[in-house]
Amino acid sequence: MMLRTTINPKQNLIVPLYKLDVGQTGEIVAITAIKEQTQHELSVLGVMPKVEVTILANHQSHFIIKVGGKIIGIDQEIASEIIIRPKR
Repeated sequence: MMLRTTINPKQNLIVPLYKLDVGQTGEIVAITAIKEQTQHELSVLGVMPKVEVTILANHQSHFIIKVGGKIIGIDQEIASEIIIRPKR
């Protein structure tokens, strides 16, 4: 089981997506995926910098997110490569 820490958006920090709690929203600031194919697949789904993302569910190593009006599922590896600035 993964320990969760609530991110305080007033700290103006950036964190990997998987660190946000269910219901938290933030703006994507970077995708750090090394594989170009992974970056392309994410961009096709609308996961790209300057787009708002909300965590809808966290099922241990899988996440359900809302991004650009779409609801998609991602694993923790991908969630660790999506860098977020939590909303205030």
